[in-house]
Amino acid sequence: MRQEELADYAPVNEIKMPFLFAHSLLPKSLGSGVDYSFLEMVSIFNMFRKMAGSIGPAFKGVDTSKGMGALFNMDAVRQGETSSANGNCSARGLATIGAAMANGGSLGGVKVLGEKGWKALHADPTPGGLGFAPDNPLDMTYFTQGGVNEYPDSADSQGSHLERAGYYGWLGYGGSVFQWNLRHKIGFAYVPTVLEFHCMHNMKGARFQEEVVRCARRLEERKSGSSAAM
Repeated sequence: MRQEELADYAPVNEIKMPFLFAHSLLPKSLGSGVDYSFLEMVSIFNMFRKMAGSIGPAFKGVDTSKGMGALFNMDAVRQGETSSANGNCSARGLATIGAAMANGGSLGGVKVLGEKGWKALHADPTPGGLGFAPDNPLDMTYFTQGGVNEYPDSADSQGSHLERAGYYGWLGYGGSVFQWNLRHKIGFAYVPTVLEFHCMHNMKGARFQEEVVRCARRLEERKSGSSAAM
């Protein structure tokens, strides 16, 4: 990121813990704003407590008491190049790249990735796990040899995220999503500024992805119906 681009940025902040625990006590029918119960939330934060002692040397001396969002708001961090984190982009721009991936590596006459590279990117998905909750099917991963995750497009696949079935890509800290759907030729991106750091599976974005697929199916059905009528 160039110096003149630093001002074009919306700061990110973690969702507040009092909100999380208060809403974990509410049922969905009363407007709960979180995906976990109170006991599940306690378990998650206990896991965070255990992980705190394993922070790597790169974070030594860095004040993360206000959350990791404060770190990513720093100009020095945003100007740094990190291969698997620290992306600075709009949802529209990221979704455009996803749309190119969903269309064989090209979009609007612009080639982002060649055919050989595109095929390698999606090749040989291998079962694995995140390690957060091995007994939870949502913890399962299917990373390809190109380093993106495949979300199996079948309800009986172990670990299948049904909201993301048929998508490729991955997730970001705090809720962000960068994925694409090959069947429906969809590029999807979600880049929130309020970070739900407690959710390891970015479920809010998953529900948006599910709704986008529903919309795509409706359009496809209408197009198919129009063609049949002709």
